[in-house]
Amino acid sequence: MNLYAKYLDSALPAVVYGVLHLVAILLGIVFTIVILPLYLLFRVFKWLQGAFISYHRLGRVLESKDVPFLYENENNRYFISGLFVVKGPCDINEFQRLLLNRIFKTAKEEPSYKRMHKRVVERYGHYVWIDESDFDIKKHVFVYDGPRPSSEEELQTSMSELFSSPMDEDVSPWQFIVIPLNSETEKHAIYVRIHHAIGDGFAMIGFIAR
Repeated sequence: MNLYAKYLDSALPAVVYGVLHLVAILLGIVFTIVILPLYLLFRVFKWLQGAFISYHRLGRVLESKDVPFLYENENNRYFISGLFVVKGPCDINEFQRLLLNRIFKTAKEEPSYKRMHKRVVERYGHYVWIDESDFDIKKHVFVYDGPRPSSEEELQTSMSELFSSPMDEDVSPWQFIVIPLNSETEKHAIYVRIHHAIGDGFAMIGFIAR
């Protein structure tokens, strides 16, 4: 109670508080009158840009919730990553054919799969998905050209290097990288990295499960 009494003694008169509240309300009204029309004009302009892109079939506008994933750097990659270790030989050509078939066969079932043969470009102030020119599955599914890992620690090092490296902007941002392992029995690690703009983890797990 003593602290409350001290607060009352040091507080400004109620009239001053009333004037300050009134000024704040007036400033808020003025701010709304000035800024709101500009904001609405901006939103209409962005909508017209998107409509222009769609009408002329210049690409599919990236959803606003996915745009932040494009702002990445070498210390912060927005990749969904996974690792599978399989025993026995790995026929890279057969693996490429399998994935190529899955990508185009299931494209109608899940929107995320359609993006696996598209890349992101900026047009008229929007990020849009466009078809990857001359789609080549070999740019997405290939054998790791580094040294063969002999231990789990070496495999983790290889994965760390792959995860932090950027993807080619001219192709759709996803990769299946086959890493031959240096072990007594023939084994391969399959490292998967898919950019989060293509789809979320659930969609990608569904694709891999197929």
